[in-house]
Amino acid sequence: MIVRRWGFWPAAAGAAAAAGAAYYIWQFDRQAFRVSHRPAVLDAHVAEVAGDRVRIRRRAPLEPPIIGLEYPGGQAMLDSREGEWYRIARVWGRRPARGMACRFDSFVFPGDPEVAHGIGYEEVRYPTDLGPCPAWLVPGSSPEAPWVIAVHGKGASPREVLRMLPVIHGAGVPLLAIGYRNDIDAPASPDRRYAFGASEWRDLEAAVRFARDRGARSVILFGFSMGGAIAAGFLRNSALSASVAAMGLDAPLLDLRAAVEHRARNHTLPTAVHRAMLPVAARVLRVDWQRYRYLDDVERWPGPIFLAHGTADPLVPVATSDAAAERLGPRVRYVRVDGAGHVRSWNADRLRYERELEAWLAEAVEAARQLTSARGR
Repeated sequence: MIVRRWGFWPAAAGAAAAAGAAYYIWQFDRQAFRVSHRPAVLDAHVAEVAGDRVRIRRRAPLEPPIIGLEYPGGQAMLDSREGEWYRIARVWGRRPARGMACRFDSFVFPGDPEVAHGIGYEEVRYPTDLGPCPAWLVPGSSPEAPWVIAVHGKGASPREVLRMLPVIHGAGVPLLAIGYRNDIDAPASPDRRYAFGASEWRDLEAAVRFARDRGARSVILFGFSMGGAIAAGFLRNSALSASVAAMGLDAPLLDLRAAVEHRARNHTLPTAVHRAMLPVAARVLRVDWQRYRYLDDVERWPGPIFLAHGTADPLVPVATSDAAAERLGPRVRYVRVDGAGHVRSWNADRLRYERELEAWLAEAVEAARQLTSARGR
């Protein structure tokens, strides 16, 4: 009996370890790769309203000074903060009232270009190998101008670019803000999995082809988070990459493994567990980390580069953008914002962000002019 009892415990421990490993692999796969569209959760509440000021309470940390506030029946733009109090700068729909459930919205502006800024646009669908994908087309003021093609992040939408739209529109360039495979209103990929640019670049290629068919002689890419990986994947793989005159990136995911390890450091599980389990999960799921590493490509990226990243980004480490900026040298305008979270550099330092964005756009337009001129010779 004693022998049997001692034999039981190693077997039980082995079974528990196997179950733990299986659960870790399942969670890693679900959180990183599986497509899931969850409704936004109203995780805060309006504690008090006094004139044009509102006090917000929530368990998680509060957001930067410039942020959107979504609540039943309306949305507000908040543009300054003192403690828990924010100033209401603009309201769409009803005003916030005490006791309302609400949530912060880092995209700030609701709706579409017309609702957010009174800028006219066209809803279009561009053809891809999976079927038509939706996009917003905001016309420019010059038919010779390069097109900006904006690519939102994982699980987001074209609304992500609304914060930057006034500056882009003011430069006179057309904007095509695209959706892509596995968006809620776009075709699903056969495997219903995110590929961090390794397959989504084909949709961006289709969008570039759409722009060229509409008269674009060159394009400027702008990617947010995973949208940055998609733009980098396009430059790595597409025969149309020669059409790109410049690129803008906000908190770009340039190294998936670095991002996963960065998130693991902030996870409740001990770091040692992640270090032991991540290689196992990657082997079981056949994750080729090099396939999702775009940091090694940066020296081959065309034209002037705009790059923004917050130092407090919990999802994508600022270190990858630091490394990219070092490799790019004088070609990059790097807006590194202390304390800003994921894709929140504009929210934390709007004036600096827009000043650098405007200057970069002027450089990008000139680079596009030189590109098309050289091609015409």
